[in-house]
Amino acid sequence: MKSGKGYSVVQQYDDDVLNDAVEFLEHRTDDRPLMLTGGFVSPHPPYIARPELFEYYYDQLEDPIQEETFEETLHPAIADWRKRRNVSDVTIEEWRRVRAAYYANVQDLDERVGKIMETVERTLGLDNTILVYVSDHGDSIGINNLIWKTTFFDTSVKIPFLAAGPGIGEAAPRPAVQLGR
Repeated sequence: MKSGKGYSVVQQYDDDVLNDAVEFLEHRTDDRPLMLTGGFVSPHPPYIARPELFEYYYDQLEDPIQEETFEETLHPAIADWRKRRNVSDVTIEEWRRVRAAYYANVQDLDERVGKIMETVERTLGLDNTILVYVSDHGDSIGINNLIWKTTFFDTSVKIPFLAAGPGIGEAAPRPAVQLGR
């Protein structure tokens, strides 16, 4: 499984998205309302991360997977999924590298979003800005000896949704008329 420290096409793509967003905001002369979408790919396979972040998270992790196998307790569909995707024999060291790179790439993504928010604050202001972050899937990153997004376990299907800005989190007004008892 490709994982470790380095620079991947995913990071290059995300750098391009970041740079394009910042450049657009810094050179924008239009004062009409704006919706800006930044479609970052990270964290996503290949599990490759900036060396300093990878090393930081690698050093923080304990071995993420227990040595013993649990194939006999798996649902047959999940056992078949693992076999077809060649992850039945992934080593503890490989799982550790995957997790370290994944966590490093989450931090990298957070830093990219932070740079966009700094640019928004500097160019447009935050008084009338709503930020929404959402992902399309999770990743098992070795939990239950699974990987990627294609299972119905919580690690794959539960996704982040964050929203911040004026009015976000305030209680919604109560209706003037309440129906029923």
